[in-house]
Formats: sequence, structure tokens, C-alpha cells
Amino acid sequence: MIRWPHPGIVAATVLTLAWQPPASGHGEVHERIAELSTQIDRRPEDATLYFRRAEMRRLHQEWTEAEDDYRKAATLNPQLAAVRLGRATLRFDCGHAAEAEKLATEYLAEAPGQSDGLLLRARARAAQGRVDEAARDYDDSLASLSAATP
Repeated sequence: MIRWPHPGIVAATVLTLAWQPPASGHGEVHERIAELSTQIDRRPEDATLYFRRAEMRRLHQEWTEAEDDYRKAATLNPQLAAVRLGRATLRFDCGHAAEAEKLATEYLAEAPGQSDGLLLRARARAAQGRVDEAARDYDDSLASLSAATP
């Protein structure tokens, strides 16, 4: 008899392989950060600009600078839920899965059923060896997608 893996494990594998940051050249990231910095100089009250630069810095593994930008964005606009997800992703990228899970759970309390939050929490739980909980989050993440994309 063939034993298929738990459906959540299959979902986890698919989502983990599919959820990768966009490929970008090293120079392109620096250019984008510089462009956002120029925009911030012109509009220092715009929380979304700090958030976008934080995301670029996170992808470029500028951890401290990314956290500073997330903090500034949260100060300027405490209602910007994406900042909480960005911070959770940053913690995961830095190897702090337990902190990432906690922050992702907080994000999901504000934005229930959001696929990106569920996916991050699933990855954090999987990194901690909690595969059953991770599988449930992966399943929920897949179920929350409005339409499947290749």
C-alpha cells in the first residue's frame, strides 16, 4: 500500500518552494534603496515609503536598517498592518523562528485568514519542528487564496 504524505506537508512543500523573494541584482537593490531614500527626503511623513525601503533592506539582509525603517513606519502610521508582517518576516530571516511566529500571530489577529501571514507562521512553526501546526497553517494559507496561480 502506498502511503501519501499528509496533505499539509504537500501544501507546505509547494508553498515553501513558491514563496521566494523576487530575484534582483545586488546593484538594483542599492538603486531602489537610494531611490526610496530620495523619496523619503521629499516626503518624510509617508510611512509607506519607510515600509517599502525596509522591505528592500530586509531582502538585502541589512537587518538593523530594515528594523529602523519598520519602526519609523509604525511610528508614522500605527495602523499599517503590513509593518507587523514585515517585522515578523525580518525575524524569520534572521533565524528567530519563535519571535517570527509570535509576530505573525499578532498580525493574523488583525488580519485573520491572510495567506501571507499564515504562510509565514507555517514556516516559523516548521522551523521549530512543529510540523502538525505548520501543516494546518499551510493548509489554511492555501485555502485562503482566492485563485490558484502557477
